[in-house]
Amino acid sequence: WTLVVVVSKSGDAVETRNAMLEAQHRYEQAGLNFAAHAVVVTRTCSALHRRCSEEAWLGGFRIWDWVGGRTSVTSAVGLLPAALQGLDVEAILAGARDTDVITRNRDAMRNPAALLALMWYHATEGRGTRDMVVIPYKDRLALFPKYLQQLVMESLGKEHDLDGRTVHQGLTVYGNKGSTDQHAYVQQLREGLDNFFVTFLAVRRDRCGTGDPCGTGF
Repeated sequence: WTLVVVVSKSGDAVETRNAMLEAQHRYEQAGLNFAAHAVVVTRTCSALHRRCSEEAWLGGFRIWDWVGGRTSVTSAVGLLPAALQGLDVEAILAGARDTDVITRNRDAMRNPAALLALMWYHATEGRGTRDMVVIPYKDRLALFPKYLQQLVMESLGKEHDLDGRTVHQGLTVYGNKGSTDQHAYVQQLREGLDNFFVTFLAVRRDRCGTGDPCGTGF
């Protein structure tokens, strides 16, 4: 039994709509009722929400208007797929709450998020003059650079600042998993253009324990 989860806060994203229509077409080709296998995550009264109601989809989950699309990972947008994969949703939310407490500290020296933002600002002269390369050293973080790419570039890539001045600023983000892809990346970083800075990500404690130490060669 297959469940289709259609996610779009606005309810009219072209890419999401096209993927949904393709899935619906495949269901129809197989003689299956798409609506009986589909749930939606969107804001109330969106076109997608209306479609879900009119076609009597299996169910729906709300995205609150004040929840930003790219920062919605701890809403139904991220938690529903996580729950369907068997992840501990309560543990995810507990970690998010702990992170909220730490990152709302007004003392920047005791706030890791503020420190990281200040380092990024300093490294790019406040205008995105250098690219940021994200290299995680953990298989389970392989997709994290892509998540940061959307989060950072969509948030900071702006033509105008808050005062309406034309600035054309942002921060270009790219990267890949360090343990396997560093062979290509580090060559460029070591000997190529000096137009970047690197954010390395390492796991201090794995949920499965500590692995065997790595050697220096065969």
